Amino acid sequence: MRHLDEKKIDKDQLMSDLAAYLSEEYMECVADKEELIEQRYKLEEEKERMIRCVQLEKEKRQIRSVFSPLSLDENRMEEVKEPDTGEVEHEIDIISRKERKIQRKCDRLKSYLKGLEENYFVVSGLEELDKGQEEILFVPAFYELADHIREIHPDITVTCEKIERECPVLLTFSFLTGFHQMIKFAIRRVGIRSLNIDLFIEQDRIMLQFVLKPKKQASIQKFKKNRNILEDMLTREFAITRWQENSVVLQAIVES
Repeated sequence: MRHLDEKKIDKDQLMSDLAAYLSEEYMECVADKEELIEQRYKLEEEKERMIRCVQLEKEKRQIRSVFSPLSLDENRMEEVKEPDTGEVEHEIDIISRKERKIQRKCDRLKSYLKGLEENYFVVSGLEELDKGQEEILFVPAFYELADHIREIHPDITVTCEKIERECPVLLTFSFLTGFHQMIKFAIRRVGIRSLNIDLFIEQDRIMLQFVLKPKKQASIQKFKKNRNILEDMLTREFAITRWQENSVVLQAIVES
């Protein structure tokens, strides 16, 4: 019996190590994707600048030809050449292919982590519950989680009104993972000054709405890029419903 328990512990440790490794690989993959997106945006800006410069020169020459008091010989005017964007477009194409490759890797890693969660950690957790361990109800546990966020991030105003109502919905590993990713990303990448949380408790499910207020306005392109990165990191319970520079809104649904 002792030998079987030791094998169970070894298996649990192995699966935990595997989950940690996959999570680390996934975050590195996301960082690589972010860097490629940044490179692509810069190249696209350069292409737009080249096209805009030629358009401005054409407009200036057209104005001169209409309003200049001098009689200009059109044949003597040098023709404005179209911009040669071939090299930039080639580099954009290379980076886009790398992005797609990285995205496929991210998707695989995400599916592996989801498979571990659903087919091992959840099943393993249920086995432990069968042995007499207490189930963790979502509502009281989440309020403790919100209090914990207040304690470790006193510079962020966290508002969460407590509702005294019983609900059978349980706190899940998947929700905790998504919540952790959301908070970490909001603090490190978005830079929030306040977080307002509303809970809507029904008979067999809970809907949460998270309203994040950024400290300062970021560039449009960077802000759009951050949305794509966060969406890749969130678990299945979460969805972004609003993404504007002065307000970010996410929703999560947890069912029994």
